[in-house]
Amino acid sequence: MSTIAENIAAIRARIDAAARLSGRLGADITLVAATKMNDAARVREAVAAGIDACGENRVQEMTEKLAEGAYTGAPLHFIGHLQTNKVRQVVGKVDLIQSVDSPELLAMIEKRAAMQDTVQDILLEVNIGGEAAKSGVDPDALPQLLETAAACAHIRVRGLMAIPPVAETSDGNHAYFTKMHELFDEALKRYNEKQTRADRKIENYYEKIRNSKQEKPFHELILQIGDKENMSAESENGQLARQILDEYYRGFHERNPNLKVFSAHLHMDEATPHLHIDFVPFTTGSKRGLDTRVSLKQALAAQGFKGGTRGDTEWNQWVSAEKSALAFVMERHGIEWEHKGTHEKHLSVLDYKKQERAAELEQLGAKIEEKQTEFNVLSERVLNYDDGLENLKNVEEMLDTAPEYQLSEPQGFMTAKAYKTKIAEPLIQKLKALVKTALARCFEGWDNYHRLNITNGNLYRENEMLSKINRKLKSENESLRSEVKDYKLLRKAFGHKQIDELLEQARNIKGHKRENSRSR
Repeated sequence: MSTIAENIAAIRARIDAAARLSGRLGADITLVAATKMNDAARVREAVAAGIDACGENRVQEMTEKLAEGAYTGAPLHFIGHLQTNKVRQVVGKVDLIQSVDSPELLAMIEKRAAMQDTVQDILLEVNIGGEAAKSGVDPDALPQLLETAAACAHIRVRGLMAIPPVAETSDGNHAYFTKMHELFDEALKRYNEKQTRADRKIENYYEKIRNSKQEKPFHELILQIGDKENMSAESENGQLARQILDEYYRGFHERNPNLKVFSAHLHMDEATPHLHIDFVPFTTGSKRGLDTRVSLKQALAAQGFKGGTRGDTEWNQWVSAEKSALAFVMERHGIEWEHKGTHEKHLSVLDYKKQERAAELEQLGAKIEEKQTEFNVLSERVLNYDDGLENLKNVEEMLDTAPEYQLSEPQGFMTAKAYKTKIAEPLIQKLKALVKTALARCFEGWDNYHRLNITNGNLYRENEMLSKINRKLKSENESLRSEVKDYKLLRKAFGHKQIDELLEQARNIKGHKRENSRSR
């Protein structure tokens, strides 16, 4: 196995060769190593081997490696999509942010850099291919974004960053092109040898398919297990998902002999593990055109998938079969396939009951949450009442000690009438007003407290009742899930056709019994 240093040296040699072909120097090109999913020791080894910069796309992983001194000796670039709430963890800690694509992100970087009294170098990311799955500003909006960046005193734009789509020329997608050569070169040679007219010959089969309206050069299947809530890539469940997807892929070629895979990647660098499989569908023994040629329909037909209705195409049947294959691997690891987003009109009785119970549970959960919110509001009001009692105690203390509520000594030769008018009566008026306010608030507080206790008691009883119903429905739901699992297992063991026939027989028997009971 090649070492990191050997790999970097090989890449340097390729960079130098490519640079010479374009009239440039290899030293003019910066080699940035994506160091994600590699520990600090391996990153330090890569730095020692001479990479120009390290690139990280996960803030948390980057922060942990920074603490371990992983990037010492090489500039650090942030190359992933940067969320605005993570800006404070990146600005000032990296030499370059490569993925700035919005005015909002610019504003947050400017704010954080100003707080640190630093200037942050950035690249503006451009979605040059207009691909929905990729980040980046639209090329038409780039001038406006550049103007916004130019107005930021603590940001320096060092250039643009773009990841182009998969190339559509024969010089582009080398992995795909290699597979095309493997599959079709000999067949193309045999086809052209049979042609007597020059205009019937095919010079470039790849270009012919690329420009075809009937076929695509290649197809892609993307599979994911769970979501970021239950199968986060960094969690233990995420590692299990990775193992399942890897095990599933090992059997892909055996299940699909007419799909030539040229690229398969198991991604662990996003929210959840997911597998991308790119393949060329081909058929052999064709009587027309090339005897080996691109055809998704014929490739899948050769594997037993015959198109039916518009919604039951060869592709849909095949995807469903691959999902079942994945589900089979999942079940071996104790994970059940939960069908989402299906459009099945007819459900089995068990599936229907399960669906209804799930809906009821969801409604109950929402109602319990609503009551809990109401309970929290009432609890807060009780706390406010307690605060009110504390305030009354403070008033009592204030009456005893505060100077403004105490009778002062007569000044000089002040007469009794003057003392009464200027000092005693104003103080009495203050005391009366204070006592009236305190009594009013006290009675209002007691009334509210009494009402809250009654309401709170009702809520508690209602919540208890809802909790009992919820527990009952959960128990029923678990029982139904178990029955459905057994039902699916029977279908897998004996086949859909045999189970459907047994169900039809059972329905007929039940129908006859009903008719007999009515005739009596």
